[in-house]
Amino acid sequence: HPYPAPLDPIFQSLRSEGKQEELSQASFISWRGNITKLLLTPWNKQDPWHMEAQMWGNTVLLNVTETPSSIENESRRSERANRMCFWGFCFEDYCTSRDR
Repeated sequence: HPYPAPLDPIFQSLRSEGKQEELSQASFISWRGNITKLLLTPWNKQDPWHMEAQMWGNTVLLNVTETPSSIENESRRSERANRMCFWGFCFEDYCTSRDR
């Protein structure tokens, strides 16, 4: 995985759906998981991370840069933890799919 995750797919998705106006009116753009990580910080003191913010016009682009230790921890995740991550990806895909 590239760290930080590229935001280009978010822009491409909005453009392909004709959502240029929403893109230009957004205050913040980030991956869902980055916001979750930010909001869980007070309760998760063992996993280090670093957030980057960049201005793009009037929009703040937020992205998390994973630390070497968090990348190593991810590589040692259990099969169950990997399966649970997959469930989250499947749920997100289902919720954002046109073919429901």
